[in-house]
Amino acid sequence: MILRRALGLVLSALLLSGGLVAVVHRRSGQGLEVQAGQRFRATTAWRLQVRGDECGVWLADGNGRPSGQGYGSNFVLQMRASGESYLRSVTGHSHATVVPAPGETSRLPVTLPAGKSGDTPPFHSSDGFRVAVAGTSCQTGIYRAREGSEVTEFAGGDTFEYALRGDFFVHSETRCSITVTPA
Repeated sequence: MILRRALGLVLSALLLSGGLVAVVHRRSGQGLEVQAGQRFRATTAWRLQVRGDECGVWLADGNGRPSGQGYGSNFVLQMRASGESYLRSVTGHSHATVVPAPGETSRLPVTLPAGKSGDTPPFHSSDGFRVAVAGTSCQTGIYRAREGSEVTEFAGGDTFEYALRGDFFVHSETRCSITVTPA
């Protein structure tokens, strides 16, 4: 009787712990809707698709360190890390979905308007591109879309030109407006 009860407790604990960490499978192409406090595993490159109006989301890695945030309506965060993550918080009537892979590339120009933080859609550059940043004290980064590695980061508002080929996305803050055009 004691052995049966102990075995039942162990099985219950295993089932519960298995349910706490969801896994995003690359092959399936399906997304996983996540709630605040939910842990999940993902392999770079992946994205967090946020749907809703005036949404705020904050992500952390498996150790609790902040790993991403965004604000706006219907936006995407391109994530640059593999392993366990969790959605620390989500505001508004928002839905967050973890989706494997960086997504389809967009044609230039792409924009990220002021009042919406996060990432531009991934875009393809065959001959280089320009990044026009409007705003003050803007911290902006350019990343490779496929593996999420940082190409460069800069501060301020201006137009910057890059002779780079491949798939990229640009990340910036809420107070900044970003426009990416062909070079």
